[in-house]
Amino acid sequence: MTHYDTLQVSPQASPEVIRAAYKSLMQRYHPDKNHHDPEPALQAATRIAQAYAILSDTDKRASYDTQLSASQGSSRASAAPARSARAVPQPARQAAASTALSWWLGLIVAVIALSAWAMLALSKSSGSAAAELKKIRLAFESQQLTEEQRRSAALRRIEILEKNPSLKAQESAEYGQELARRTVVLWDAPVMVRLQAVSTTVQSGVASTQIILLNLTIPALKVRVGTFDAEQAMRLVEKQKDLLVHNLAVQLQQIKPQDLNDKNAEQTLKNTILSSIATDLAMNRSEVYPSTLWESPGRYGVVEAVLPESFSLRPANPAEPAFR
Repeated sequence: MTHYDTLQVSPQASPEVIRAAYKSLMQRYHPDKNHHDPEPALQAATRIAQAYAILSDTDKRASYDTQLSASQGSSRASAAPARSARAVPQPARQAAASTALSWWLGLIVAVIALSAWAMLALSKSSGSAAAELKKIRLAFESQQLTEEQRRSAALRRIEILEKNPSLKAQESAEYGQELARRTVVLWDAPVMVRLQAVSTTVQSGVASTQIILLNLTIPALKVRVGTFDAEQAMRLVEKQKDLLVHNLAVQLQQIKPQDLNDKNAEQTLKNTILSSIATDLAMNRSEVYPSTLWESPGRYGVVEAVLPESFSLRPANPAEPAFR
């Protein structure tokens, strides 16, 4: 796919069209909007960002168009039909067969040599990529980059990792540790809140209404802060933990039970949790902050609710039927 294919625009598209396509696609594939399957969304967002970085720059786009034109010209030349074979005398066929055998033997030797060279080049490339990743990390730690430089470095880092699976595996393990470091336990024992549901039944043409009491139980809850000034955000959460838990219980009682019985139930619960915490801490998780090594753009405050175990919603009175 070309960068134009990635952004779903024509090679003749104007800068305005390219910008609009980029914004539309990033909104669709942003990892925050694809919690159910974040990895493909992250890969798509990375390709989209890389394509936009080239096509939004006049000089880079001109150079890319030149390369693209040369590549397409080469492809058309290789697709030209071969000339029809002519009858070849027997001696000539034998000579051709001998020549073909020699050619194939030469090709095999060349493939072996190229494989050895490729392995050596790959080893050097991996080392070079690791060195560049280290430079990017040090640049972020120096706190001397502009936001534009930070975002460019973040894109370059993703590009390097996509081309080097072994380095990507190492970074994935470190990323897991980074997520754990930015995670705070709000509670690790079951918390239960009481909800009310209205049940209506019709018998012999007469409707009757009944209030059903339900217990919403959340076995454990963790929250994760963004990468920008994570230490400060975590200190605020720890300091206000009792208030957060109390007010969260109040907010959870406002949830409509029917909203916890569809495919979006867990996300509904998480949104309620995040909104309650954001209000108490006066933090807006959708605000954009300077990019960090792990996140571009950066985010501040509580940005994710983590449910290690699934919640449950059951009648407070076991004799009552399950709520639907």
